[in-house]
Formats: sequence, structure tokens, C-alpha cells
Amino acid sequence: MAEKLRAVTGQDMMSDMQNGERGPETPRHRIGEKILAAADALITPRQGGPAGPPGVPEPPGGRKTWVRRHPFITGLGIAGFLAVIFAIALSAGHGTGSQQPPSAQTVTFVVNGDPARVSYGPAGSQLQGSVPMNVTQPLGNPIYYAISAQLQGDGSVTCEIDVNGQAVSGSTATASYGLATCEISPDGSGGWENTNASG
Repeated sequence: MAEKLRAVTGQDMMSDMQNGERGPETPRHRIGEKILAAADALITPRQGGPAGPPGVPEPPGGRKTWVRRHPFITGLGIAGFLAVIFAIALSAGHGTGSQQPPSAQTVTFVVNGDPARVSYGPAGSQLQGSVPMNVTQPLGNPIYYAISAQLQGDGSVTCEIDVNGQAVSGSTATASYGLATCEISPDGSGGWENTNASG
């Protein structure tokens, strides 16, 4: 485009010379130089790199921004940040999954056999039951747990106290109006032991 403008302007200058308007100071010559300068400004890329697309301003002086000049360092920074976020989320997820609530401990009162009058429970209580019986309660910390089962005539009756499903104390009565008793107490080390006087 600039070359075409120069050619056209040169032809005009020849016409001016033939018409007596000679020299670089003629009005037509000055207008031609301005047109050429404008054309060069539009076509010639800025110093420091190719011209950007229309409508997109470039940094002053044709210089690239810090991010464009250091893409590798910028990428490493972003990757590191994402890795930290992922590690925090992963550790939080593992921490939540590893915390298991303690299993509830239980005490179970069991009576089987012929008809009997049954009382049971922790120290200080006299809960009433009947044969057969299987009652489970949350394990507390009383002085003892006990069962008393007395036959209502001839026959046989058995009692048992379990802690967390394991039998700790048991007894059987077979005499007429016989009495079966069971009792457990803390053993001083966090467990329970059989403290039944009859066995």
C-alpha cells in the first residue's frame, strides 16, 4: 500500500513540475508525505514483535507482560497451588473417615427353663421378668449386675449374664423351688468378673 501511494504521489509531483510547481515545498508534496507517513504507521509492525490483532491493545513499547514472558514459571505456580489444595482436601477426607465412634458396650440378662420368679438389673434395682427372658441394656458402671430366678415348683431354671456378648456369670437350679443366681462386678482393670456366691 505504501509503495502504491509513493507511486501515485510521484506521478502527481511530475505533473506539478510540468505545471511549474517544482520543489519539495509545494502543498501537494507535503500532503503526499503525510499520506505516506500514515500508511507506514498502519502497516509497519511495532518494534519488538508482530502487530497484534485489530482491537486488542498491546503493552506499551511492544513489551510482553510478565506472565507472557514467563509462562513456565506461571504454570508451575498454578500447578503447585492446585496440588496444595488437593492434598488438604485429601487429608481432611482421610481424617473424617478414620474417626470411628466407639462401639456401645452392653450387658445382657438371660433366663431359660421352667416357670420362675425373676428379678434382675444393676445394684439398687429390682426389675421383674419371666421365663424365658433375654434383655440387653447399655453397660454402665454399677457396683454389680445380678439375676435371681426362683422356681415355682419342681423343674430347672438357668440364668446367665453376658457382657458384650460374652458370658461372664451363669448358674442353674434344679431343686423344688430352687434358686439360680448370677452376679458380675468390675474387676478393677476395665473388665467384669463373676462374683456369684453360688458359682
